[in-house]
Amino acid sequence: MAQPAGLRRRKRPLNRLLGPLAGLAALLSLQPVQAQNLFQPVYEVLQHPRCSNCHTDTAGPLQRNSRPHLPPVQRGPEGKGEGSLACGTCHRERNSATTPGAPDWRMPAHGSNVFRGRSEAGLCRQLRDPARNGGLQPEALGRHFAEDPLIGWAWNAGAGRAAPRLARDELVAAVAAWLRAGAPCPD
Repeated sequence: MAQPAGLRRRKRPLNRLLGPLAGLAALLSLQPVQAQNLFQPVYEVLQHPRCSNCHTDTAGPLQRNSRPHLPPVQRGPEGKGEGSLACGTCHRERNSATTPGAPDWRMPAHGSNVFRGRSEAGLCRQLRDPARNGGLQPEALGRHFAEDPLIGWAWNAGAGRAAPRLARDELVAAVAAWLRAGAPCPD
């Protein structure tokens, strides 16, 4: 049985409308998952030894590829070592032939900004929380990744020290995209 002509005409515009809406609905359903994945490249860099050797919950830093630091320095109250084993005793403003260096060489204060051993979701939540990231609001956090010379050192760490897989400018772009999206974290 043939449909009346009026029904056929109404059905076509509805199909034209539903087709794009179905595509839009599929796109919208992917966005939360894609947004959660924005932190993944940042996480990879932060788990690299150039970052996690000092962002650890141990009493002192690790070195090279996560070996105990020699001499056995301690973090100290400000993250700059203690006494004659202060970080600045060996670590100068730039790399030497034997010792890495960058301005203001230090570890984070004990118990804060621990990257080593954190899950991706846990580190994401920690990093976006000013109470646990050194007091940095999103804009300052983005600048920290972009401008801090000690972070920049990770890509110029000296002989025998591998840099993170992602280039620094790529990391800065990934952090910016993550922050622009509202700093979503994976589940």
